[in-house]
Amino acid sequence: MANIDVYERNLETAVKAMEAEKYSEAFFYWTKAIRMAEQLGINDLKLYINRAKCFLQAEQYYYAMQDANHVLTADPDNILGHLRKAEIFYETGHLLEAIPEIGKCFDLATTKEEKEQVLQWQKKCRSEASRQRMREEQLPYVGAAVGIVISSIGVVADALAYGSGSYIAHPVLKALVVMITAGTCYLAALFYRYKSGQTRKALLAPPPAVDKLPATNGQLPQKTSASSWLPKSYHSKKD
Repeated sequence: MANIDVYERNLETAVKAMEAEKYSEAFFYWTKAIRMAEQLGINDLKLYINRAKCFLQAEQYYYAMQDANHVLTADPDNILGHLRKAEIFYETGHLLEAIPEIGKCFDLATTKEEKEQVLQWQKKCRSEASRQRMREEQLPYVGAAVGIVISSIGVVADALAYGSGSYIAHPVLKALVVMITAGTCYLAALFYRYKSGQTRKALLAPPPAVDKLPATNGQLPQKTSASSWLPKSYHSKKD
C-alpha cells in the first residue's frame, strides 16, 4: 500500500526535475506518483498534465495525447488539458486541429496576459496553417512545372546534339516526352504530398502492439524547455 509521505516526496522530486528541465527523470516520478495516487484514492489531474509535457518533450506524441485526453475526459474545461492537446497537434503539424484547441485555451484563460499569449499563438498557428495548405495545393503543379523545365532542356540538348538524327526529332515525339515527364513529376509530387500527410498521422498513431505506457525506467530523451503557455517550437519558428 502506498504511503502518503512517499507520494508527496515523489511529487516534490518530480516538480524539481521539471524545474531543472530533467524531463526523463520527471517522467519517472510522475508515473510513479500516478500509480501511488490510484492506490491512495487521490484524483489529481495535474499528474497527467505534467507527464504529458514529459512525453511531449520526448516526442512521444501518442502517449502525450493519451494523458491529455484522460484529463479532458475527467474535466472537459481543464485549460491545461486543452493546452497540452493544442501543443501536440501543433508539434506534429496538425495545425488545423490545433486551432480549435487554442481557441478553447483562450476562452478558459483567466488573465489578460494569458489571453494575449494564446491569441498570439493562435494567429501564428493560423498563418502557418494557411501556408501549409497553400504549399500542399501548389505542390503537384510545381512538380509538373519542374518536369516541363527539365524535359524541355533535355529536348533542346538532344536537338543540338543529334539534330534530325535524333530518335525524337519529330515535334510530336518531343511534345510527348515533355508531357510524359511533366505527368510523372506531377504524380511524384502527389505521392510526396500523400506520404507527408501519412507521416503526420503516424506521429499520433499508437506504437505497434501497444498495451500500456512504456516502462518507467527514466530513460526518456531530454529536450529543450517550453514555455508554460506556448509549445516548444513556437520560439524557434518565425513568420
